[in-house]
Amino acid sequence: MRAVTAYPAVVKGVIVERRIRASNSTTVEADWNVCPVQKLSADLTATVSPKDDKIVSYRLTLNNSAGYNISANVTALLPQGMRFINSTTKPLGEEGGEVKWMIKKLDAGKKRTISFMAEAESDGLFLCRAYAVGNSSEGSEGARPLIADASAFVYVGRAPEAARIEYCTECLSCGDDGLSQTLQTAQAGIPKDLTCCA
Repeated sequence: MRAVTAYPAVVKGVIVERRIRASNSTTVEADWNVCPVQKLSADLTATVSPKDDKIVSYRLTLNNSAGYNISANVTALLPQGMRFINSTTKPLGEEGGEVKWMIKKLDAGKKRTISFMAEAESDGLFLCRAYAVGNSSEGSEGARPLIADASAFVYVGRAPEAARIEYCTECLSCGDDGLSQTLQTAQAGIPKDLTCCA
């Protein structure tokens, strides 16, 4: 006996049909409408300084929704053309636009914020990414690492008047190729609506 289940999936912004095959003693259970609750989430915001339009203040907030305390390794990937200045939490290191921090303990149900500043070398549209990998700080054996990531766009300098940016953190899961080309076009001063690629 053989069964085939077809379901829709999004690949590079295009809806395609995927198939699962099961035979004999194979059991497949799936609920395509339920997403698991994220145990570690991240939110990243970017704000240009009103005093110096080349300085950007970033705010990264981690939320531990797991039922246990964790420690977390946090990394911010500054875009090319941005230089790290400082942060509220002392970084472990900074090299080539990659800034790393260690949070020794983030209690269950609590949030932790790291604020940091960077300076842009020129005007333009910049995308900063950050991610965190959390592990149980209570020695829970078998607990999988918790992973969270976030991104923030910011325009430094005088933005093209006709450009409009619509962005949500869930939109970049399909890859960056199509979106990067659109961003480069807008950065060059050509009016263009920017949308998520997924």
